[in-house]
Formats: sequence, structure tokens, C-alpha cells
Amino acid sequence: MPFTSAHYPFQIDGEYPPVFLGRITPDEYDAADRKGFVILGRGGPDLQMIILGCRACGQPIQRRSNVVKKCKIDCEGCIRKKDEAAAVAIGAELVSPKAAGHRHLREWRLKCGHTVIRQRVNMHKAARGDNNAGCETCREERYAKEAQRYGWTLLGPVSDKAGYRRYQHTCGTVQDVSVGNMLWGDIACQKCTKGASGRPSFIYIFRIDLPGLPVIKLGYSRKPHKRLRHQLGIDLDVNTEVLRVIPMPSGFVAREEETAAHKILSLENPNWAVPKSDYGDAINTMGEIYRPDALSRIHALLNEIADRHPTDSSET
Repeated sequence: MPFTSAHYPFQIDGEYPPVFLGRITPDEYDAADRKGFVILGRGGPDLQMIILGCRACGQPIQRRSNVVKKCKIDCEGCIRKKDEAAAVAIGAELVSPKAAGHRHLREWRLKCGHTVIRQRVNMHKAARGDNNAGCETCREERYAKEAQRYGWTLLGPVSDKAGYRRYQHTCGTVQDVSVGNMLWGDIACQKCTKGASGRPSFIYIFRIDLPGLPVIKLGYSRKPHKRLRHQLGIDLDVNTEVLRVIPMPSGFVAREEETAAHKILSLENPNWAVPKSDYGDAINTMGEIYRPDALSRIHALLNEIADRHPTDSSET
């Protein structure tokens, strides 16, 4: 198959492919035709490469002979037209058809003017109304403005807490707060507040002997004994016991430490957690209930928490 000095008069992937003189076999013609392409000839970068033209959009592409005969052929031109149409449907613009060289990622300019890198399938869903193509930059700017109304400065996301952001109060205190609470100003500074969340609290371990299902509850409260006997809705004939309480300097700190402990337990052994369906209405809580074999690990976590927050506080 002789080489030539000629090149095709169109670009493929930014280059003009060289023309190779060579016979196109009948099975190559048939395979291309079945898949919606015409064969324009053979061309670089090697002798096995075939230059195809898409019947739908006219875009030239190059594929190896075995790919033409045996595999599905995707036309970049048709794909780009679909991506551009999806962008127009949501008021956006396709900037780059292969962001970071990844065939499924695209760079888009949203109607707000910010550019984002998203999977094309997600933008097509947005065009159909199946999800939202919101802008992360605009979202964070909105969160920052919401925080400023209540005297807080947005510092950034919290990697291990979905739906939370890190904020700094005017007094300098840094806290992790859910964006929903910040939206309504339902947040108090753990240093400045005089409310309940700023008062001393306790992390507790309860034993609850449900009939045929003894369980352990890990939680926090300003008054653990009241929490056990008056707030959890446990029948009076069920044996219960406060196994342990450790004092915390505030409800904010207690909640943060308790949340972290639950996450550790779920990662280490998901089977420790008792699903709500097992205890139903016997305990008025949606979670934080564990099997007794988790008790030693829970005690160990509370030891670590107590070491981090030494205090002389006592329950009131």
C-alpha cells in the first residue's frame, strides 16, 4: 500500500490526516454502511486506519479497520450536536467537548457566566428537567451572603459532612453548621450564645432492655436521666440504665463529638446499628441505637472524647 504526500482537506483531532492509497474491502464497506458511515479512504497515522464520513452530520472521523468491522462507532460530531442542544435547553454553552481529555466530561459555560466541568449525561438530564444544573460558584456565593446576614463568614466546605459548611463568627469562633440552619439563622455561636446549645451538656450511654432485644443508645443531652425516662417514650416496665455520662463544655461540642462517634461506628461495623424497623415505636428516636456487642467500642470512643474535653462539670 503506497504512501502519498497528499493529505485530506479536513481536520480530524486537529490534524490533516495523510492519504494512503489502498483497497477498501467489501466487508469494510458493508460494516461502515450498516453503522451510518461512508468510507472516504485510508489515512494516517497508520495503514490500518480508515477515514469515515458520518451520514447524519458530515463529520469525518478515523477508526481502525477492526473497529469498523466489529465495534460500535460513535460520531464525535453527532455527540457534540446533542451536547450543544442540551446546553441551549438550559441557557448554557458548550465550551470544550473533552474536558481534561476525558471522553465523558465536558466544559460548559452556564447562563450565570461561570464555567463548570460536568459529565455530559448529567447535563442531558438537566435539559430534560430530570435534575438541576446549578452553579457551584453561585451556590457558595449565596451561602456566603446568607451567613453575612447573621454575622458569620463562610470559610468553605466540610469534607466529611454533606450539607455542612465551615463558618467563622464575628467573635472569631469557627463552627461547622448545616446550610439549612444558616439559611434561617437557626444557629448560635458556641462562644457568645447564652442559649441552651451553649450550656454544658453530656454525652451518654443508655442500656434499654426491650423484650427480646436489649440495645444500647449513644447520644447527648443536658439532662440524660430526663432524656431516658421522659423523652424517649419507653414503656415504664422496660428496664433501662444510664451506663455512663461524660460532661461536655457545651451542646455544640457534645453534638459534634457524638456525630463523629456515630460515623466511626458505622464505618467500623455497620452491623452494630439496630435499624428502626427492629424496635419501631418502642423507642422514640430514628437512630443512634446499637447492639450490645458495640458497647466496648462505644466506651473506648467516650474515653477519647473525655480526654479531649477535661472538665469538672456535673449534671444538673
